[in-house]
Amino acid sequence: FLMFLFCISLLALLFVRFKDRFLPRLNIKRLNYATLLMMFIPIWIMLYVLNIAGKSIGQFFILYLIGYYLLVKEPILETIKKYRILTAFIWLISEGIYTYAYCFADFRGILCDGLYIWVGWTGILALIGIGQSALNMTSRVSAYFARASFPVYMIHLVWVVVVGYYFLKVSAGVAGQFALIIITSFVLTMLSYEIIRRIPGLRLVFSIKEIRPTRKEE
Repeated sequence: FLMFLFCISLLALLFVRFKDRFLPRLNIKRLNYATLLMMFIPIWIMLYVLNIAGKSIGQFFILYLIGYYLLVKEPILETIKKYRILTAFIWLISEGIYTYAYCFADFRGILCDGLYIWVGWTGILALIGIGQSALNMTSRVSAYFARASFPVYMIHLVWVVVVGYYFLKVSAGVAGQFALIIITSFVLTMLSYEIIRRIPGLRLVFSIKEIRPTRKEE
């Protein structure tokens, strides 16, 4: 997946250079709520572009550009925040419909793909809106996990697979196995991060910046 992101970043860089040179005045600063919801359509279309082993470079590319050009604009973020409750309701209802249709009604094909993209996109908007409202804060905990986010992303899968291999053999029921895997994987991941960030060579490999405290923090 990191290789996909690297390729998409290179493509996006070319696109940004092209846009800045030939379309410098094209700058969308505001979108109404209905238009924001309908942004799932270009994502749906791009799903079929360079779809390799179920991962679409086209889909991730358009999402990257939407994030770069649109989801950083304050007026657009304010719209997302304003309608966060409605979006969350739409998302949860859509998720329920998709789960039933895919798992129990054997719903497949292009329309199923569209519903899948709709669920993902409304979920993105809902979480951004809720985050803007409830999680837009800074603290030592948030600063710590902000620094740890990328290395944790790289480390966690290894522990999830290893822990899952053993705990799925434990007779604790699905809920018990799930809890054991989540808790144990989290603890081992954070321990690994703490060890890695103290070793200069490994810190470089995992792109961990050692943040020095400011005078205020000291």
